[in-house]
Amino acid sequence: MKIKPDLYANVDDEGRLVLPQGINERLGLVPGSFVPVRELANGLTVRLPVTLLKKVYIEPSTHCNLSCKTCIRNTWDEDKGDMSQEVFNKTVEGLKSFSPKPSVVFGGFGEPLLNPHIVDMVSGVKQAGCRAELISNAILLTPEMAQSLINARLDVLWVSLDGATDQNYGYIRKGGLLDNVVENVSVFRDSRRAYRSEIGIVFVAMKHNISELPSVVALGKKLGAVRFLVTNLL
Repeated sequence: MKIKPDLYANVDDEGRLVLPQGINERLGLVPGSFVPVRELANGLTVRLPVTLLKKVYIEPSTHCNLSCKTCIRNTWDEDKGDMSQEVFNKTVEGLKSFSPKPSVVFGGFGEPLLNPHIVDMVSGVKQAGCRAELISNAILLTPEMAQSLINARLDVLWVSLDGATDQNYGYIRKGGLLDNVVENVSVFRDSRRAYRSEIGIVFVAMKHNISELPSVVALGKKLGAVRFLVTNLL
């Protein structure tokens, strides 16, 4: 069976390959870009330019409400704090100059929901034309916070979930209760009327919890997760 391509490029009178209208802008192929091209037996592969900014990570806070067994913050001597509004506003202004716009991920070594301006931050990057994602332990994801993030048009809520039982979750995420997380994410799932925010699960694989990965995936599906990210311990 022959598969027809969705789009066609054409070759102009000077032998140059001309891509369909709009492709250049979406892929960040601005004039002067150097694009890696690899010749194959029956075609070419074209990679995105290294100058294309795909994702920006913003750390709203280095404070956290948990004392996770594996966290680097256990050995930190750094002062903790929140990103200032001035720094955030300058970051958003910088994002506006990019085409195409990068995705923005709110996360880091702290809990983003501890920043009192986190909802305004999500709104800010959305108004700048960027996709907004946020990673959280979901302990502070109250019904009010859930609805506010949805109203701000958060695209993906990533939930850190390293176990599917109270024993494993509590061993790793000290200070957190699995039932609390499940309840909060369930409320978020059921509140998505104004905007269809996606739910993702982040699992840090370790010897202690790897056997629970299938159960975590099953639990995530019950919570409405459509994205799963398994990472190693950093």
